[in-house]
Amino acid sequence: MNFIKSELLLVLVLFCVLNGCATKEEEEQFNTIPSLSIQEMDFLRGISVIKINPSGSWRNNLRIKAIELFNGAESLGKQSKNISGSYSIPFDSKILGGINQLTAVAILEGVSSFKENSITIDFDVEVDNYIPNIFIENDYIESKNRSNKFSLGNESSGNYLETFISNYNINFVLLNEYGDVISEVSPSKSFVGTPKGLLIPEKSTGRNFFFKYFNALFN
Repeated sequence: MNFIKSELLLVLVLFCVLNGCATKEEEEQFNTIPSLSIQEMDFLRGISVIKINPSGSWRNNLRIKAIELFNGAESLGKQSKNISGSYSIPFDSKILGGINQLTAVAILEGVSSFKENSITIDFDVEVDNYIPNIFIENDYIESKNRSNKFSLGNESSGNYLETFISNYNINFVLLNEYGDVISEVSPSKSFVGTPKGLLIPEKSTGRNFFFKYFNALFN
């Protein structure tokens, strides 16, 4: 009888030890879920690429199915393939402006023993696509159009030359810090009534610019 009790006690002890080891191993797995990091960038302009790098310990066939990039609830893009372990997600940064907080979400596979099926990271990016807004009041351009009369001879002759100045316009261009024109000519009609920024060319990597405008008159 004592022998049977001893066997039962031994089985119970072994069960507790094995169960404790399994619990400890699961806790270690929970604590070793990989993390995400974002490749540093000064600012975004035009078509930009966010590079996301997973890091940490990978166990029990744990892998990333895909990584999706969000601006709030809006998806900016998704990537399921990685190059050298990095996931690159391109998107048009012109849909954003100023400082934005983005979120990268990695969907995990092989996570039956894990509490979560995804990992996330929030990060801030600065977007620099436009120079400060240009605004032209309604009717300003029209007020520059005029008609002038120039008399020929004396007043009694009734001879005169009349000139009409119409289609007055103001054109804008953007120059880089070296004085080179880097943008297309933007006519004033694009900025009448509604504030609007002048687009910085995507290939321009600087942040210091000069703004120039010139008038155009047509007879």
